[in-house]
Amino acid sequence: EDEPLDHLATLQAFEELTQRINTTLAATATSSSSPQQHHSYSVDEVAYGFIKIANEAMARPIRNLTTMKGYDATQHTLACFGGAGPQHCCALA
Repeated sequence: EDEPLDHLATLQAFEELTQRINTTLAATATSSSSPQQHHSYSVDEVAYGFIKIANEAMARPIRNLTTMKGYDATQHTLACFGGAGPQHCCALA
């Protein structure tokens, strides 16, 4: 809980996940009836995909509490806090 991130273990896990994703995509592309160009993802692209999913998961409740109730979110200030708050705040705004 109160320990630093193990950079090597994290990188290794993302490398393994990236390999699995690319292998699955390649197998899917070769088994489909229409030939499609297969894009191989990099470790950075896979990691960024996680950030995009997290941002969308945070943006959805904000939309539910503002826009869907008739409020104009552009007229309000978004306050960020917490360990990763600043990392996501600009993308959410």
